Amino acid sequence: MGLSLLVVFAAVPVGLLTPKREIKTSTSQLQSEYRRHFSDLRVFEMDDSNWKYKSSHGEDVHSWADLGGIQDNNRVFVLSTDFDHYVLPKSAFTPSDLQGLQRRCDQAVSVPTKIFAFATELRSADYASAQISHGWRHRRSTMVLWYSLGVAGLVFFGARAVEETELGRTLYLVFFAMVFLVLIVGQRLLYWWHFKSRLTHARFDSVEVCQDRLRFLGARRTWVSKLRWIERVDETRRVLMLYISANRFWILPKADLTGEQLKILREQLSLALKSNARA
Repeated sequence: MGLSLLVVFAAVPVGLLTPKREIKTSTSQLQSEYRRHFSDLRVFEMDDSNWKYKSSHGEDVHSWADLGGIQDNNRVFVLSTDFDHYVLPKSAFTPSDLQGLQRRCDQAVSVPTKIFAFATELRSADYASAQISHGWRHRRSTMVLWYSLGVAGLVFFGARAVEETELGRTLYLVFFAMVFLVLIVGQRLLYWWHFKSRLTHARFDSVEVCQDRLRFLGARRTWVSKLRWIERVDETRRVLMLYISANRFWILPKADLTGEQLKILREQLSLALKSNARA
């Protein structure tokens, strides 16, 4: 009985730390979603100042300064703003129009005030470090509560086991070690699996630090994070975490930056946060 309750207490923090299981969407569900929301006629127009996207839901008008990301996939071209994504089928464009769109998008997300650039590679250890830090900083009271209950349960039922038999004492010590092994090592392994299975295709090859933004560059995609969008900056031993919302953040491995580059970047981020706080 004691060991069973001990397992229950120890399993609570493990359950809290385990990432939620991804819900898979079937092909039929995706086709149904397309028919209900995306099968209507769409119209895209652009000039040197703005671009428009019309659908049955209405018309969105954006200046090119609103463009925050571009992604070039095999069949579609995706434009991203702060709040939405616009999917443009390549089959709807002539080759010259598609080249013109690519050129105009590249101009929109490029700026001449680049301070420095650095090659980067997000590693699974960097990703795990950032996710663990995020969990503790944003759920600190909950995590401390459940860890405390787990430790209290281990101590209480462990004392009962020690009083009973030599086998009980041995099992308690083994289980105590296993619980903390799962908490410390197991969570990192889970984030390693999450990184390898879902995020390896989303990595970027380099980052450009500019006066008013960061540009994340990959083989087929470019994303922009303007400094005025950053709400908070957290730092661990391995990474910088640049938050653009409560649960969305960019991860910059510190190992890819020189000491001078890291100093300049910290200064840029500090100035941006002060300016954002006054706005």
